[in-house]
Amino acid sequence: MPANLRPHMLRLTLACALAACLAACAGDKDKDELPPDEVVESLYNKAADTLDKGEYTEAAKQFAEVERQHPYSQWATKAQVMEAFSYYQNTDYDEAVTAL
Repeated sequence: MPANLRPHMLRLTLACALAACLAACAGDKDKDELPPDEVVESLYNKAADTLDKGEYTEAAKQFAEVERQHPYSQWATKAQVMEAFSYYQNTDYDEAVTAL
């Protein structure tokens, strides 16, 4: 490669690398993401619906997931109590005590 083309090739390579990096960082601004409060409320409500169906073990797992994903929210405390209640309804008394 001639010496006078090297700087141009270097610039072209760097420009392509920069363009690739910027394209990778571009986000989809049209995504409909729920705010965190609505996400945790949705998880909690799904667990409550599962509990209403009588699927106590699955409901307990879903309530535990609410607490795991959002440990410092007001929903975490409610989910912890409902997890214990779900186990209690399923006569898993040891698990109910452990959940609290």
